Amino acid sequence: MSDKRLYVLLTVDWEADHGKWHYAPSPDDEDYGGVLVGTDGLVGLLDELGIPCTWLVECHMENKDRDLPRLFPEIVRGLSRRPSDEIGAHIHWIRRKNGKDIVSLEHTHWVEEQIQYASETLKTATGVTPVSFRGGAFLQVPRLPELLERYGYQNDATCMEPRLLRRLLGNPAQPYRCHPASTLRAGTSAIVEFPTHFRITAPSTRPFIDRFTVFHAKNLIRRFHTSFLNLYLHIDELTLPGSGRNETARLDVGMRASLRKTLYRLRQVKELDFLTMDHARQLLVDTLQPSETI
Repeated sequence: MSDKRLYVLLTVDWEADHGKWHYAPSPDDEDYGGVLVGTDGLVGLLDELGIPCTWLVECHMENKDRDLPRLFPEIVRGLSRRPSDEIGAHIHWIRRKNGKDIVSLEHTHWVEEQIQYASETLKTATGVTPVSFRGGAFLQVPRLPELLERYGYQNDATCMEPRLLRRLLGNPAQPYRCHPASTLRAGTSAIVEFPTHFRITAPSTRPFIDRFTVFHAKNLIRRFHTSFLNLYLHIDELTLPGSGRNETARLDVGMRASLRKTLYRLRQVKELDFLTMDHARQLLVDTLQPSETI
């Protein structure tokens, strides 16, 4: 019997609606259909299939319309109390009301303030200090691992695996200790990087996403003794675009069925386990050496 293991991380960007899922009358008005409707749709799947999840909750110190722990404290608290799941932080660079002004990706001090605020506001909302993080739009700023470590974080998923061919046939990025200056480099930081591999709800791949994902998972099992696969989605992708704003949005039953099929098929792979980001780090911490990937 094979002792090979693939550990799958399901990570959710829990944020206000974006793109075609944004139903508000003005781009300056936020919409929360994913949070208010999509969340229950996903929770039902997780409970049915017995799959743990890492919820990366958007926080924003300045834009209160994007500060979800303050807007939806009861929902965030409920997610944090799910025994198999984990709550982490998710931060986008600044949005101004005119839709144009943003803080530069080089603005390390501003990002540090947001990271500190996210840690404090999530602890206030849930009673738990978050240890996992992902930068919105895969945000990169100089010394991000150093900043995360300073405020108690231990895990990051801001690095996005860039190449489809590498993911399929090459050597897909695996967890590593970050360099203090960059999440994109291995080094001596205490922060463990879990590179994000691909979006499990991408509309362009929906007709075959279950086959693609299972093929990729089995390829990792074939190539490596121990491997990790970080799959992500936006919570609003479980709602039907154009169906309504906030609680009037409708669940996209087709997308939910597609996601269920993919997760169910992964569940059937005997060498595969699902973990939260922090449980994955606990599995690695005694074996992952500085400047080393696995």
